Amino acid sequence: MLDWNYEQTSKRLRLSGIKGKLEQHQGNWVWRGVCSIDRGPKKQQRIALGIPADLHTLLTAEDRIRTIWGRYLADGTITRPLPWELKALELKQTITVADATTALREQFFAKKAENSSTLNSWKRLQNEMKRMPAHAELTMDLMIEAIHSTKKLSRSRHQACQTYKRVAKLVDLGDTRRIDDLRVTPTPKRIINPPNPEKVKHIIDTLRFATSGKGGGEMWQGWIVAAIASYGSRPSEAFGLMPKGEGTSAHIWTIKRKNGHLVKRTGMLLNPEWMTQLAITDRPELPYEFIDSSMYDPDKCKYYVNQTNRWFQRYFPEHTLYDLRHAWAINAITVLSGNSVLAAKCMGHNHAVHCTTYHAWMQDADVESAVLAIQQRTSS
Repeated sequence: MLDWNYEQTSKRLRLSGIKGKLEQHQGNWVWRGVCSIDRGPKKQQRIALGIPADLHTLLTAEDRIRTIWGRYLADGTITRPLPWELKALELKQTITVADATTALREQFFAKKAENSSTLNSWKRLQNEMKRMPAHAELTMDLMIEAIHSTKKLSRSRHQACQTYKRVAKLVDLGDTRRIDDLRVTPTPKRIINPPNPEKVKHIIDTLRFATSGKGGGEMWQGWIVAAIASYGSRPSEAFGLMPKGEGTSAHIWTIKRKNGHLVKRTGMLLNPEWMTQLAITDRPELPYEFIDSSMYDPDKCKYYVNQTNRWFQRYFPEHTLYDLRHAWAINAITVLSGNSVLAAKCMGHNHAVHCTTYHAWMQDADVESAVLAIQQRTSS
């Protein structure tokens, strides 16, 4: 019944020339559409209609959308507060930092299972809230003061702004542009000490067929090291990595940090001669593996990654397993002739993140190519 009436309401709004959509969000009606608010930039906006999403409030929701659209047509922007927001402001009680922290936790775990990964993410948000006194009234001024306690252009400043903007929207503290003015994406640190191709080869030659030294067989950690170096996977992903065919490529599960979901991608072997040298398709029995998304356990995965990294650093204390992934990315700049889109796909990266992370090496490769071209023209 609600679906049918909802469709009829949406149809009436469309026939009236009103753009955007009536939607449900966290149990309430909202209008979502492209517009300007308070003379701000024109972009996708979500405006709460201040009423629960049910059959009996549909007509009220429709009236409020007509009010929103009327203001937009008249002024070219939607001036706030809207009539129902004024009433809500009059009734609004004081919200403490502790209240807001509780609300933030409920929102955070609404669609997430509690495990070590999500709990660690929650602790980071909780620590941001601890910058403010728990029983103080939560105000925009208090959050701005907390942001100023962090170092300019730092990751701490960036994370504080991210968290407080989220909280401001959650408890409806109004305009968040003061937070946006302080939010600057931190300059990523240049990757420290990724091994060059010769060093990578030395590492895997040393470790691929390493034995326990107690009359035992080959250690499974050696294959994990070789897999990371060969396909540029994250250390955790190596426990679900399956070489394809002769080993020129591999199935890799990308582990999404936000929700822990797994998405399959294809990794590429940049050094074909490694197929036989490293017996990369000879995948040993691992103490833990996930060959499909149902088998993924973040706690077990983290345990065995840490165990492997400790073993790795007994031989090469100046590096970490993750340095092998960075080395793959840097090697790919030359091998793939600067095709950063393909490299990012193979690594399970957003292209923008990939280019930002490896910009310095891409720049070095461009300069080296230009110098070589000049030398060739001069000698001819």
